Amino acid sequence: MTVEGGSFDYNVTPPVPPGKHVFKLLVGGDEIILPVEYIRAPTMFEKPENIALFLIGVIFFAIAFFVKPKEIIYYNVDVPDFPPLKAISVSIKKEEVINLFDRINRDFRWKNVPLSIQDLKGGFMKISYKGRPLVVSDYNIEKIMDKLIEEGYVKKSIDYYGLVRWEKESGCSIYKLAVMRALRDKFVVEGILFTPFGENPNYDTSISYLGEKIFIHIYEDPSVINKALLTAQEGRTIIVFENEEKMKEFVSSIHSDSETNIIFKMLLDDPNGNIDVSPLKEVINVVKRKYNFFYY
Repeated sequence: MTVEGGSFDYNVTPPVPPGKHVFKLLVGGDEIILPVEYIRAPTMFEKPENIALFLIGVIFFAIAFFVKPKEIIYYNVDVPDFPPLKAISVSIKKEEVINLFDRINRDFRWKNVPLSIQDLKGGFMKISYKGRPLVVSDYNIEKIMDKLIEEGYVKKSIDYYGLVRWEKESGCSIYKLAVMRALRDKFVVEGILFTPFGENPNYDTSISYLGEKIFIHIYEDPSVINKALLTAQEGRTIIVFENEEKMKEFVSSIHSDSETNIIFKMLLDDPNGNIDVSPLKEVINVVKRKYNFFYY
């Protein structure tokens, strides 16, 4: 400690903590009490303005981290040069296309079964041109079928095509043959056993589902009512329609108070009755009792 001009300069070792301190000094035999308040200058990290700036920086960093757009990854694909595909115009005799229907039926061990576009596409691939199978687009097949329909050789029903002469050979309309095909496909996919279509004159087919025998009728005219009442005496009976619109039209047209119609409406309206109606697309749900359509 030194004295200069009436003032004291002092150094304290070790450093004292900030706050009020009292020093006792002996000067020339006199004791001097010296109260001193020590205020430590704040560091840069303790200054409020610096703390505020630090917090703002953290907030901006968090926002930038969480809201930044996802990184788009680009890949380079090396595409080799392919020779352009050429469409080849091939002339096919009309008789060859007509015979294709029977040929495809024989391959599937069917008889008089209407065909889909995919069936026909597979059939055309069995026709070779210069040793190569014909690959025909859906559009071209539809154009060929439209021409054959126009000329009276083919009929179309519910997206299936069939030869007109099949109606005479089978005794069924192309519509009924097409519905039979659609039902067959649905039963096969669901693993439901069914009897050959047309085997019994009283119904179109019968199926077995969970041990229950169900009779299937394809609607074409109101005479189906009598057949449905006949099979309803033996078990559950389902009448299948092309679509829901046709089904509603039929159900709403049953106005006669004849005994046959009254019994039919009662069985149809009874949840536990043996008669159900169904559009083609919902027939599996009706078989499984997921859907029920009533008389209204």
